Amino acid sequence: MSLQLKDLARPGDILFYRVTPTSSFIARFIAALELLRAEGRGVVQYSHVAILDFNTDFCIESLWPCVQRTQVDWSDSRLELWRVSASAPDTAVAIISAKGHIGDMYDIWGLLFGALTAKHRVICTTLIQKAFANAGIKIGVSAGNVPTPNELAEDPALQFLGQVSDDLR
Repeated sequence: MSLQLKDLARPGDILFYRVTPTSSFIARFIAALELLRAEGRGVVQYSHVAILDFNTDFCIESLWPCVQRTQVDWSDSRLELWRVSASAPDTAVAIISAKGHIGDMYDIWGLLFGALTAKHRVICTTLIQKAFANAGIKIGVSAGNVPTPNELAEDPALQFLGQVSDDLR
């Protein structure tokens, strides 16, 4: 019997969602914005990120219209699991911080223009960034105020653990 991605998951791990040809219009739109922001350099691999809750069947994520707690679809072929290497003792603080944003509005202007416009407004990457900053762990800071999912994935503090299609024996 092979090990499933869900079996590796720990509270506070980060879910990255890959952009594929079958991704939703919104996911492909976000990827296009990332490509524009990067001025055409590189390949856009991700359109969304979320943090796993204490119960790893759920995550906290910034989805339109606000930050919410949703159930993880562990069979989603776009899903990748990542871990903040330095986070072991501080994941509880990051999760509690992310939960504190539940109900905060989605920051459409931050998504479109790369600048946060108001307090209590977040997009998926700034939710992750703020949650871990409150735990004393800075990720995605070299990318500026509003990092893209790709820029978060490039942070050396993050460790790739696997994806749904991997055989994790």
